[in-house]
Amino acid sequence: MNVDVFVNTIRQHWSNFEEPTFPLDRKLKRITETQTGMATENTGFLLNYAASLLEPGECYLEVGTWKGRTLSYAMEGNPNKVFYACDNFSQFTKRPRWYRPFSEPEPRRSLQKVLKKAAGRYRVTFLEGDFRTILPAFREVVGVYFYDGGHTFQDQYDGLELALPHMAPSSIMVIDDTNPYEPNVNGSEARDANQRWLKEHSDWTLVFDLLSPKRDVGWHNGIQVLARWSGRP
Repeated sequence: MNVDVFVNTIRQHWSNFEEPTFPLDRKLKRITETQTGMATENTGFLLNYAASLLEPGECYLEVGTWKGRTLSYAMEGNPNKVFYACDNFSQFTKRPRWYRPFSEPEPRRSLQKVLKKAAGRYRVTFLEGDFRTILPAFREVVGVYFYDGGHTFQDQYDGLELALPHMAPSSIMVIDDTNPYEPNVNGSEARDANQRWLKEHSDWTLVFDLLSPKRDVGWHNGIQVLARWSGRP
């Protein structure tokens, strides 16, 4: 991935990058308004822009796809890129009002609609299962990695460590739910796990630490972007 371009130009797409309302380019507005999800349009645009900078032979990979909103954001307008998504639907799943064989429970059913719509337009593959099983068997080179799986300390640490062997020499990792831990407010320990992981991998750098004082707007519950590249300062 062209990390230099990403790091040096990403701010230009917002009037206030640290506390955004929406990106200056609202090309993802339709997805925001028509697809259920928790990721904001700002996170979606960041992923979309990062995916546009993938080099030949690299792919976009996300863990924690849920209903597919972030995947849709990333794919939009990037038909020449390769996308992989992974989820085991272990969280945020509700029993449907109807029963099999007439329908699949949420959120799998919503994701299936996203994948069906993307078929023929985008090069996308869904890998169902636990990321601890999927990632060791993965064989592609990853330029952009988005992790939004479980955010306990161990989940988050493993999510980075297991993805590491697949990351391109110049690549980024985007991690959701990285606001500082607050008891009874934010149960995510992702921030602490990221700090521990970065100490153990000195070739990786925290390039953006985007906090969000209010959920569901701006950067939702905070995101961090980790990167490594040959031209790092």
